[in-house]
Amino acid sequence: MDDKFELSEQDLKDLLDEVSKITTRNKEAQAKEHAKKLDLDTALGCTLKEFLSSFVLIGYDLSGDKVIIRSEDTPMQQDALKSFLLSYIQLIMYEG
Repeated sequence: MDDKFELSEQDLKDLLDEVSKITTRNKEAQAKEHAKKLDLDTALGCTLKEFLSSFVLIGYDLSGDKVIIRSEDTPMQQDALKSFLLSYIQLIMYEG
């Protein structure tokens, strides 16, 4: 085996420590991004609730991630939204 490719035990420990630090930073960044997305979804949902008693919002955010926000306060509103969504799906299936 070629000696120039061998690592000491300390080199391996240092390498593992660095990988661990990078992984931790990546996880923290992902957690912050997720929290930011939740905050934006909550703000959007609250804004829509000011104007709509019940709703379903389906779309994509500016990053291209899927967004689904729904709000219904009563079983009757939930049933109404389901019926409306089924009607909409039928409409787009038979549009042409």
